[in-house]
Amino acid sequence: MPRLQELSGEELHARAVRVFRRGGGSRPEVVLVRDGPEEAVLKDYSRTDPAFRRFIGPLLVRREAQALRLLDDLPGVPQLISVVNREALLIEHIDAPSARDLKPGAFAPEFFQRFYALIDAMHARGVAHCDLHPDNVIMTAEGPRLIDWTGAKRGGALLDLACCHFLTTE
Repeated sequence: MPRLQELSGEELHARAVRVFRRGGGSRPEVVLVRDGPEEAVLKDYSRTDPAFRRFIGPLLVRREAQALRLLDDLPGVPQLISVVNREALLIEHIDAPSARDLKPGAFAPEFFQRFYALIDAMHARGVAHCDLHPDNVIMTAEGPRLIDWTGAKRGGALLDLACCHFLTTE
C-alpha cells in the first residue's frame, strides 16, 4: 500500500468510498478508502468530541498500533499499514462478513478450532484482544480474522477470559 500510506488524513478522507461508522462522541470515524486498486480502512479519532480527541484518541491509536505490530505476521490479524497521525490509523481492509452476519448453525467445527488457535497464538505473544464479540470476528475463506484492536492489552489469556463475550452474545 505504498500510495495510501503516503497520504495525509485529509487526503485519505477525500478518497473515502464507504463509511462503516461516522465519528462522534467517543467513537472514531471508520471509512474504507481507495486509491486505484489499493484499499484500506481509516480509523480516525479527529472527528470525536474535542476532549476525547485530544486526550484519549491518541492513546487508543497507540494501543491499537502496538497490538497490530506485535501480531504483525499472525494470520487472522489485519496488518497495520501506517499510523497516519496521532489521531488516525490506516489498517488492512478485510472484505468479509462478520460472525454476527451469519445465521445460527453456520459455524463449522473447523471455525472453532481455527478461532481458538488464533486466540492461543495471540496470547502466546502476550496480547489480549479484550473485545471479542461477533462484530469483531470477520469470516474469511482462510478462517476467522479479528478486527478492532482498540481494547487490546498486553497480558494474554487471563485478560481475554475476563473480557470475552463472543460465545455469550446473541
